Amino acid sequence: GHITITNFFNKNDYQIEPQFNSLQRKISTLPRLNLRINGYDYFESTGGKTIYIKPIVGKFEQEWFNQISDHVKRSEIVPHITIAKGISDEQFDKLWPIFKDKECSDSFFVDYLTILKRNTYGPDNYYIIFKKLKFKNERLLAPFVYKNRKRRSAPRNSFWGIQTFLF
Repeated sequence: GHITITNFFNKNDYQIEPQFNSLQRKISTLPRLNLRINGYDYFESTGGKTIYIKPIVGKFEQEWFNQISDHVKRSEIVPHITIAKGISDEQFDKLWPIFKDKECSDSFFVDYLTILKRNTYGPDNYYIIFKKLKFKNERLLAPFVYKNRKRRSAPRNSFWGIQTFLF
């Protein structure tokens, strides 16, 4: 499983790769995270419903995710581990009774931020691990907050994803 941190849709390699050294320095200032999960939940979006495993997010975990959001210049991360994404109401009505009262409790360490890459178009559009950035610090530092961030569109080419993998 994984928690998606951000996606860089349709960016060329030359637009993304120079950011990795800076991102590595920032990520290394964060500690690894002992993430605990407990139960299932769901949310609705325009693309359908999503069933997910719920991480327990206290103040420490929320600040950890906030700092990663700042480092990748994303406004917010809603931590969740997807089980079924974009399902119809009919599919949801069949699946949700299976998960809603089921027990799911565990914990594990998140040691790396994994950067994945895939071509947007063509037959080879599967993800490959491009780089793993290690969380190296012993404690969470005071946050630095980016302000007035703006998103820009870019030419279509590769799809980059930054995710924390839970295995």
